[in-house]
Amino acid sequence: MKIVHLIDHWGLGGAQRAICNLVSLDSENEHLVLSLFSHNKFDWELDFPVEYLGSSYQSLPCAILNLRASLKKHHPDIVHIHLNGSRVAEMFSSLGRRRRYQIVWHEHSGIEPYKIYGRLGGTVLMKIFRTMRNKVTFISNSPHTTEFLRQKLMPDSSAVHTIPCPVNPLSVLQSAPDMEKVPPGCKTDSKPIIGFIGRISPQKGVHQLLEMVKPFLDNSKKAQFWIIGNGPELKQLRMQFSRSTCASQTIFFGERNDVFSIIRNLDVLIMPSQIEPYGLVAIEALLLDRPVVGYSVGGLAEILRKQPLGYPVPLNKINTFRECIETALQKKEHYRESNKDALNTCHLFSDVYKKITNS
Repeated sequence: MKIVHLIDHWGLGGAQRAICNLVSLDSENEHLVLSLFSHNKFDWELDFPVEYLGSSYQSLPCAILNLRASLKKHHPDIVHIHLNGSRVAEMFSSLGRRRRYQIVWHEHSGIEPYKIYGRLGGTVLMKIFRTMRNKVTFISNSPHTTEFLRQKLMPDSSAVHTIPCPVNPLSVLQSAPDMEKVPPGCKTDSKPIIGFIGRISPQKGVHQLLEMVKPFLDNSKKAQFWIIGNGPELKQLRMQFSRSTCASQTIFFGERNDVFSIIRNLDVLIMPSQIEPYGLVAIEALLLDRPVVGYSVGGLAEILRKQPLGYPVPLNKINTFRECIETALQKKEHYRESNKDALNTCHLFSDVYKKITNS
């Protein structure tokens, strides 16, 4: 089968990494990625093609027309749509014509549209999407997002498939700490490393990072704090740390595509997300036996509660969060009971593809 993946931006987020993992593991089907916009694109080392339909948000009408032409040219069996903007674009691109492909809507975001667009914007978006609920097959990345779909879009329960985002076991377990790419002096055996990996945005709780890690960077432990990612709050976060006593112990790495190598250098990963429908980076860290401290929200809570190296913390309990970081840094045991559910789950996606094309 020919599968076209449609996404808003081809960047460094969890949805993009999930697509990369799925395509690298799936030898049964032919895959192509269409990205609505090329701005802020990230250059992955890929064995599959990516087409860009527009340059930026201002080019959305052009991107929709290009999407219509591209789908006509490629004749996909399935269009696998990953984010909300792409859903809207596909709906407009198909106006006035009959779809000759099946549609999969992959829910990565959960409640996030309500936080980004406000209650009114989120409600309008969901009402638009409800017009499609009996025409698409849904895939959610966690029981939490499955419940969100059932509450907001109210599809037939049989049309929702809960499948963890796939992780390529070879990519994870064969990775190694890549110190050649780490600035000199960033790593010594005596310095524990606390890490944050994700989009630098309010939804990821970045406004709490300094308060959380300051005791570990100021005292005799002299830990280091690594921040990996980019986003709208990056400039403000840099300024916040530069004005603190933690500046010399904090490293901003920007966007990186060698996530597994970075994780192997960490002693603990922290995820103070206010919203987290899934938490792919938590899965990746746990597979590498790295402890993860995170707020007990959404799909992240489901992951952390099941893991001996997971530390779920009640939302916005910063003192408890610090205590869990301290415990994680002191705990030396390693486990091989990490979350294996996401390892090589591409066969589950193939099963869904076959089911909807045969129905």
